[in-house]
Amino acid sequence: MVSIIIPVYNAEKYLEECISSALSQTYPEIEIIVINDGSTDSSSLILERFRDKIKIITKQQGGVASARNAGIKKAHGEWIKLLDNDDVLYPTAISDLMNEAALTDNNLKIFYGNVDYIDAQGKIIGDLHEPNYNTLNDFELNTILLDHNYGIPSTWMMHTSVIQQCGLFDEITEHDDYEYHLRACILHHCRFHLVQKKLIKYRIHDQQFTWQVMRKYKNQDAVAMGILNKLDQNLQNEYLLALNSFRKNRTLFEKTAHFFKPILKYLPVTMEIKMRTIYLRLAEKKKFKKSSHELH
Repeated sequence: MVSIIIPVYNAEKYLEECISSALSQTYPEIEIIVINDGSTDSSSLILERFRDKIKIITKQQGGVASARNAGIKKAHGEWIKLLDNDDVLYPTAISDLMNEAALTDNNLKIFYGNVDYIDAQGKIIGDLHEPNYNTLNDFELNTILLDHNYGIPSTWMMHTSVIQQCGLFDEITEHDDYEYHLRACILHHCRFHLVQKKLIKYRIHDQQFTWQVMRKYKNQDAVAMGILNKLDQNLQNEYLLALNSFRKNRTLFEKTAHFFKPILKYLPVTMEIKMRTIYLRLAEKKKFKKSSHELH
């Protein structure tokens, strides 16, 4: 069984579409757990309309990580699927994830996938094809992770062995998904595994909590160093040397993109997404050309 965990806080605009997408999955063995995290709008009334099809947990407002943890504690599934209340699952998302899990050694793995970006009205405004790091070793993967986060949380699906090994989400940091990613992979030897399918419609809008945090967040390295400091000094030094080398060896294209990345936060949200999408498409083309050249 797959338990779909949906934290909810004042999500009346998009909540019905989100829950309906979870109920419309082609994979039959699911439970849907919705955590009402102190909503003050009509979210509670919307949830009541689905009461016979979902499990509802009501709690005082504590943030996304707190709501996710509350849902995970009540889950009965062998798998935990995250879903934010303004995003939309494609009908085959769970099936695609489970099919990939069946083909891999899925213990201590977190599966994630690609997305379509949509605006507040549900119009597709871009997409994200994640780079495929599945063939890299753990040290290489973790070095990339120390440089930047990847894998949108609404695409994540993890086996309960990950929770048992790594614990729950950190309820203090605002960047709880990145902290969990680092903790799981660097301290507990988990792996993120890309499923090369579009799994969700990821909604971008001005009131989006995640996007607001990303725009305000400035010191990503502080989160990474907090995890590295828990390693022994020799391994910590190896990662720092590898990270420094990784950043020095960026291509001119990557260095230019990295230089302009902070500036994007001052653009309108939709413009930022369009710029990021263009960058990722260009990056994919460059990667394809490089692979073709190496084959010949």
